[in-house]
Amino acid sequence: WEFNGKPITSTAAGKRQGRTKVVTSGISLVAQPEMDGGIISCHYKIMTSSEDVIMADRCRRYIVVQYAARKPSIMIGADDVTDRMISYYKNEHVTLNCASKGNPAPRYTWTYKTLPSCHDSESTEEPVAKTLKSNLGVLDLGGVTGNCYYT
Repeated sequence: WEFNGKPITSTAAGKRQGRTKVVTSGISLVAQPEMDGGIISCHYKIMTSSEDVIMADRCRRYIVVQYAARKPSIMIGADDVTDRMISYYKNEHVTLNCASKGNPAPRYTWTYKTLPSCHDSESTEEPVAKTLKSNLGVLDLGGVTGNCYYT
């Protein structure tokens, strides 16, 4: 038995049925998210007493592991900005990427607050809550055009 080409421990048992010896082999694995998309394969040979191969075969099975989405991280480029306050220069384009793993693939809900008018630096308006649902983990806030407030 192998997982992604690396040998794994298996159990084997044999018993006689008349002149025939029946051998069974099996494995027991605990599914881990890292195993998703991997390949488990087995192979065997039946040999004569003089070490000649009279039969050989292989089997393989692709692994699909379902697991809950992991806690997401918010990324800007390669920087993890989760739970951090970030400042931007005026006219800088802001795109946030949310990274999480899960099978089935996670869906994202972005909830954030922004000032209704980012053009008025004297604005006393309260931030407005916004929600965006997406199959992708990308939130494009566009260009920062003044004293905008995102949380």
